Amino acid sequence: MIVKDEEATLPRCLRSVSGIPDEIIIVDTGSTDRTREIARDFGAIVLEFPWSGSFSEARNHGIDQASGEWILILDADDEVDPGDRDKLRGLLDAPAVEGYLFQTINYTGRGVLYQS
Repeated sequence: MIVKDEEATLPRCLRSVSGIPDEIIIVDTGSTDRTREIARDFGAIVLEFPWSGSFSEARNHGIDQASGEWILILDADDEVDPGDRDKLRGLLDAPAVEGYLFQTINYTGRGVLYQS
């Protein structure tokens, strides 16, 4: 996860995936709030990476540090639906699968903003 000043949204995101990944890697691009501390409270590995203007450089820096076979990429304001937690973990046991693409629904206020 690439973050900067996400103390307001990060706890909800990390609670939603708690127990799913074997490791959580946070690439912090210069937070001045409690983002790093919150990430560490959830057991995350926090990497400091000065923002270079390139999401791919920051993302690749985090991916290079990952030790697992699977990588779940999230934004700090994402949340895994509680009903999908067990399903998500179960997907990791399919030996013939090389990757997954998930539908995301983004909400704002009380309505759906964007669905892909």
